[in-house]
Amino acid sequence: MRDQHAAVQALYARGMGLRAIARELGADRKTVRRFAHAATGDQAIARAISPAHGPGPLPAAPAPPVGRRLPPRRRAARRDHHPGLPRQPAHRLPLPAATARRHTPRRPHPPALTIGEVTSWLLRRAEDLNPRQQQLLADLRGHCAQLDRLAGHVTGFAKMMAKRTGEQHLPGWLEQVDADDQPELHTFAAGIRLDLAAVTAGLTLPYSSGPAEGNVNRLKAIKRQMNGRASLDLLRKRVIHHPP
Repeated sequence: MRDQHAAVQALYARGMGLRAIARELGADRKTVRRFAHAATGDQAIARAISPAHGPGPLPAAPAPPVGRRLPPRRRAARRDHHPGLPRQPAHRLPLPAATARRHTPRRPHPPALTIGEVTSWLLRRAEDLNPRQQQLLADLRGHCAQLDRLAGHVTGFAKMMAKRTGEQHLPGWLEQVDADDQPELHTFAAGIRLDLAAVTAGLTLPYSSGPAEGNVNRLKAIKRQMNGRASLDLLRKRVIHHPP
C-alpha cells in the first residue's frame, strides 16, 4: 500500500488528474483520492483502517435556523433523504366547530331548467311527455300566468294544424292573441295577416306543398353540384331526361 501511495503521489505531482491516475494504476478513484490527499503512506493506511472513515450511520441532519421552519414537503424530503432519521408521526388537530360546518358536504341542487327544454315541452303534445316533464310544466304554468297563457295559444294553434280547422278557429285565435300581452305572438299574428288567405288554406285544406318544395330543393342541389355551370339547356337535360 505504501508503494501504491508513492506511485499516486508521483503521478499527482506531475499534474495528472485523479481520474487519469486511477486509469493508469488500475485502482479505484476513491482510493487514488485518499492516497493523493495523504502526506505519507502511514497516514493513508491509517485513514483506510480508521473506523471513523469506514461505513457507519449517517450524521444527523442539521436543524433549520431559529425562526425558520421548512415547509412540510421539504421536511418529508429530508426524512426520505436520510433513512436513518426517525420518522415522526403526523398529528392532526381536530377542526374547530365553525370550520367543520364549512367542510360539511352539501346536497347537490337539481339542475336548472333551460329555455330550450321548456320550449320543447310547449311545442309537444302532453301525452308525449314523461310524468316528470308533465309535472314540471304544470308547476311552471301554475307559477307564471303569462307562460300559462302562452302555452294555451301554442296548443290552440297546434290543434288547428293537426285537425285542419283553420277556417273556423283562426280568426278567433288571432283575436285572442291581439287581446293578450304577448309581444312575440303579436309579431307572429301580424305576419299571418299579411297572407291570411294562404295561411287559412294551409290550415284547412288537405293539400300539401311538400312535392313542390321537394322539387325546388332537388333543382338547387343539382345547381350546386354543377359549380355555377348550370345553363338552362344542361339543367333541362339533367332534370327532364334523368327523373328521380
